[in-house]
Amino acid sequence: MGKRVVISGMGIIAPNANGIQDFIFALKEAKSGIEHLQELNDFNFVCKLGGVPRIENSKLYHYIEKYQLSEADLSIKYAILAGIEAWIDTGFEVPEFDNQQTHDDFGAIIGTCF
Repeated sequence: MGKRVVISGMGIIAPNANGIQDFIFALKEAKSGIEHLQELNDFNFVCKLGGVPRIENSKLYHYIEKYQLSEADLSIKYAILAGIEAWIDTGFEVPEFDNQQTHDDFGAIIGTCF
């Protein structure tokens, strides 16, 4: 029999909301986050609709700057913000930037459609 896994925290970065509570509220309000994307039009795509998370408004965005990740790929930023939210959702505090402590017993499953 395989090892058991416990999901102790969740984090969400989505086109309709950032954060678990805001995401649940957006779902209840039927807010999809799908919109016309000018960049798809600029590249002459047939489909010009899509959903892009607006992370600049995330309550946790300051961690991107704090950890000097402003130049990171967008999908990495999504993963970081969702991961930090999941970490906080477990009840843990986010370690200081220069903290050398590691947590080898923890992991994250990240899903993206990039």
